Amino acid sequence: MEKLASHGLINGYPDGSFKPNQVITRAEAATLVNSILERTPHKERLLDDMKRWPDNADSNEWYYAQIQEATNSHEYERTNKSYRETWTKLLSVRDWVALEKEWSSSNSSSNPGSVTK
Repeated sequence: MEKLASHGLINGYPDGSFKPNQVITRAEAATLVNSILERTPHKERLLDDMKRWPDNADSNEWYYAQIQEATNSHEYERTNKSYRETWTKLLSVRDWVALEKEWSSSNSSSNPGSVTK
């Protein structure tokens, strides 16, 4: 945690504390992943037709844009050479299970005990 904090990837709670034994919430996990991926959403620059969640309806909550960022595939532009994003286009939802099955079947070995390159 100290190393992540020293690199500015995590900030802890508003009082500056870290609580490593506390259960992490979805909002905290989304914020952490977004930070590591250098994805900083700007709630005023999200797209109107994005996927919305009943439990993330209040745009005034600290985590609102973080959840939207983590759950909507989109193209974006960086604002003023910062990590702030302006969403430009929503992308269709991919069926990752089907893609993985397709990849696995086309890349499987006819002899499962052999090593392939």
